[in-house]
Amino acid sequence: MLAGVVLYSTNAVFGAWAHLNGIGFALWRTLAAIPLLALVAALVDRGGTFGRLPGRATVVAGVLLGGSTVVVMTAAKHAPVALIALLGTLTPILTGAYEAWRGERVRAIFVVSGLLAMAGAGYVAVTDHASQRADLLGVVLAIGFAISFAAFLVVSRHARRDATPIGFLFWSAAFAAVPAVLAAVVSGAPVGPVTGRDVAAVALATCCGGTTGHLLVTGSLRRLPATTAAVIRLTQPFFAMLFAWWIVAQTPTLHQALGGIVTVLGVGFGLLFRPRPRGPAEELELLE
Repeated sequence: MLAGVVLYSTNAVFGAWAHLNGIGFALWRTLAAIPLLALVAALVDRGGTFGRLPGRATVVAGVLLGGSTVVVMTAAKHAPVALIALLGTLTPILTGAYEAWRGERVRAIFVVSGLLAMAGAGYVAVTDHASQRADLLGVVLAIGFAISFAAFLVVSRHARRDATPIGFLFWSAAFAAVPAVLAAVVSGAPVGPVTGRDVAAVALATCCGGTTGHLLVTGSLRRLPATTAAVIRLTQPFFAMLFAWWIVAQTPTLHQALGGIVTVLGVGFGLLFRPRPRGPAEELELLE
């Protein structure tokens, strides 16, 4: 589980490291994942992936995944990785708020925890913007990433009921290419020339965080209680800060450390007391 979280934390880091703009990098990163996951599916799933067409929820989940990839990779060009990672940890709070909106009973401590987590992340956003480490577009995109990824998790919970884990990964990656291509066409953002660093960044982001990290994290669900695994997942922002410092020379600030601690504490308590969805218990969204 921890190894998967470490690998998963590199996604935005490699996006910031690449020479390509965010949309161009997201496009190549999304396209590169399709043949890789097809190979994994052919070797592991033994026909389960390609013998069944994806359902509507898988298609929607894939489009949301592609949209969130475009947003996060573009945000990486305008905001520190630490801010993006901290806002990303708010997804369990957002999915819990969605379940509360659907009518699930909400405990007061979940509301307080959610407000605490948002306050911590908001503090980092304000201080990073004030110190010109993040521009306004970067802050908005980082918030958009948290919201879009939370929507992906909500939809993917339903999609996984009708697909194998590998099958879901492959088909969601395939449909993720749709918004990535549309973003490149509509925006007119250049998708080349591709340098050696871009090739390395795309390969590392695809193999490490995009595939291996995701498979390790989801595979650990069979061996660990969901809440334990979710708590381990909360270490991701700190690994992201470490990689950002090492690879792209983004030195963590005291404000990011303080806000990060507050955010992680808020999300941690929120995970313990979040509303549960109706139907069979599925905690995978807590891990991502």
